[in-house]
Amino acid sequence: MSGDLSQFSTTPASNDLAQFFQTGMRPSKVKNGAWQIMACMAQLFNSKNTASGTNTITLTNPVPFGSLTDGLLCIFRPANANTGAVTFAPDGLTAHAINAYGSALTGGELSTSQDAWVKYDLSTTTWNLINPARQPGYAVASGTNTITATVGGLTAYYDGLRVRLKIANTSTASVTIALNGLTALNVYLGDLVTRDVAGMFVQNQIAELVYNSSLNSSAGGFQFINPSRVNGSATITGTGFTSSPTCTGSYSFEGWIAQVTFGTGLTGTSNSTSFTLTGLPSFLAPASLAAQSFYTCAEDAGGAVGPITISVASGASTFTLGNSTRLGASLGGFTASGTKAFANGSAVSGAGQTFTFRVN
Repeated sequence: MSGDLSQFSTTPASNDLAQFFQTGMRPSKVKNGAWQIMACMAQLFNSKNTASGTNTITLTNPVPFGSLTDGLLCIFRPANANTGAVTFAPDGLTAHAINAYGSALTGGELSTSQDAWVKYDLSTTTWNLINPARQPGYAVASGTNTITATVGGLTAYYDGLRVRLKIANTSTASVTIALNGLTALNVYLGDLVTRDVAGMFVQNQIAELVYNSSLNSSAGGFQFINPSRVNGSATITGTGFTSSPTCTGSYSFEGWIAQVTFGTGLTGTSNSTSFTLTGLPSFLAPASLAAQSFYTCAEDAGGAVGPITISVASGASTFTLGNSTRLGASLGGFTASGTKAFANGSAVSGAGQTFTFRVN
């Protein structure tokens, strides 16, 4: 006697089968029919059937399927984690694709430590993976500054959509991203206004992004959660001096933390009650940042030193230094006379001095 799950029907009268129970069957056959049903149930819920292959998977069930019927369920333990799209052929039947969330597998959805539950869809002739080991939202991207990718099951952008893309090339300018053939969208930093810049996407990085329909004047865009470190050099100019001094400086940006270092110092004779720095990239001065950091500055030629507030003109790459307070003990403020500098300890030269601040 033989029989398998593919013969089971949700219509009771259609289960009048010789392999199981049949009208008029002899009493001596009842136990055989019951045992066959028990074997089919054990195949589903009381056994671990290991498949063969990685992306071309085959399986021999203890009770082999005789055909592929709509809604047929098969449970198996993958022999290997898949590395791309997968086909599945149980019991010598025709191989068909396994999909997850309506799209072909891309890699990692099957795991050797987790049983795969697949259900056959006769209308699409595909197996649907009910419990992918890796959830949707990951894809391997293409392009450099115009990035495209296909994310399983995505048909439209929606607020809160979180995607992880493996980046193909290091960006050389601001990036746009188009998923699944949908509209290409801009990428923004944590202030939701400032665009990404060259080098924030790095080859082989797993970039994490979240869609927000309010970005780009409600045209929508992606907020960049984990931009990579960006380094650069700059000629920094100080204004608010009798003659505007310049110095060679450098900057770095990583994880919303920026650092600016004055390589040759910046000093001069003041003609104002405050002074500004220009020449740094505008993405270091996003719209949401203002008067939220402190920096040590020499108040006079004698080297008196105290913390002073730094405010940032939104998006203008202009850092304005206000009056010194030295932790509440006034140093007389920034007067329109005397030597002023970025200080290194008590030295007026300022060479090598660094200030650090959060950019968002």
